[in-house]
Amino acid sequence: MAEPQTAVRVEFGAARQRDDCNDPTACTLLVQPPPIDGIATTDTRFIAAGITSRLIRPLTFHGRIGLEGQQDLEGDTREILIGDGYLQWEVGPGLSLHAETARRPLTDSAALIDWGIRVDTASMRVDYRYAPQWTVTGVGELGWYSDGNARQTAMASIAWEPAASRPHVTLIAEARLRRVNDDRDLGYLDPVHYDSETLALRLGDTWGGERLFWRVEGTLGLQDYDPNAFDRAPVAAPESPLRGGSATLGAALGERVRFELYYSRTNDALASDPGFAVRRGGLTLRVRL
Repeated sequence: MAEPQTAVRVEFGAARQRDDCNDPTACTLLVQPPPIDGIATTDTRFIAAGITSRLIRPLTFHGRIGLEGQQDLEGDTREILIGDGYLQWEVGPGLSLHAETARRPLTDSAALIDWGIRVDTASMRVDYRYAPQWTVTGVGELGWYSDGNARQTAMASIAWEPAASRPHVTLIAEARLRRVNDDRDLGYLDPVHYDSETLALRLGDTWGGERLFWRVEGTLGLQDYDPNAFDRAPVAAPESPLRGGSATLGAALGERVRFELYYSRTNDALASDPGFAVRRGGLTLRVRL
């Protein structure tokens, strides 16, 4: 089934962030009085609506806006405006530009939700396929935190994808640099200097005319960054080497229903707001109305 030229999507969800602060001092930093059971929890929920349009070729536009409701450690609630948008331009054969802006709350720890910290970003991405099997990508991003801090990020990668391989193979070499203006000790990783160099191998395939699909990926590399202050909330200490992996299994039930089972784990410090190693898994269900 061909993709529609214009698509409208509505999303909603809810989550509970749980921090097991077994150290009494850590619990004291998060909430007063400290929880008796040593567990600090915060709740979030969101609703958003977006539109993606391919009406003006070679341009693709996407815009999304919504509200996220947060409940802090004292039980008070707040609403935060969230959203993102991008414009993609197919400049010519093998060359595309992608400009994006977004507002995202930081929700990977109870402390971040309690303080209501968010980040606004603006980025530019360039993809150039200079040969059938080779693609070079460059990304530049600026970010501004709601506490007055700011960051600058640069990424460059080269990908090799052999034609007509079964399963489909992608090999990606990537380098990243990030600079944060100040170490604010507010629960998110904000090193003055961060760099990483990684190599990723991705395998995937489809069966039955894309009715069933799977994908696995593994990443190895090095990362280095300055230690962060953590007097007010814990953040990750520098850890190298970098390693991670993920797996996805999905199926399409008819032309309108699609679900995916996924699992991933990584110690990539940029994969979570406080920089700690993360494991994620779940089930995604998409229904096209």
